Amino acid sequence: MGADILERKLDAATERLVRREKYASAVIVAARIARDLEQPLANLEWRIAKLEELAEREPEVRRIVIGLRRDRQAIKDAVRSLRSIEPPTGVAA
Repeated sequence: MGADILERKLDAATERLVRREKYASAVIVAARIARDLEQPLANLEWRIAKLEELAEREPEVRRIVIGLRRDRQAIKDAVRSLRSIEPPTGVAA
């Protein structure tokens, strides 16, 4: 009887540990993805600024810039969300 209880506790602890490790791995991947998106996002910001100069004279370019700004913001929001994921307590990322 005592061995059954001990085995159940061990199984539960093992399951919790595996879950924490999987979550910690996901956090690390999310942080790497966010970091890898930073440079392309900076390049996109620069290109949008250049297109904004042209947009003052070209209505079609203006429409493209509006779409690019919306896409840029979506990417920035996604990066912010990825960066906000915290590892479980006691697990280093």
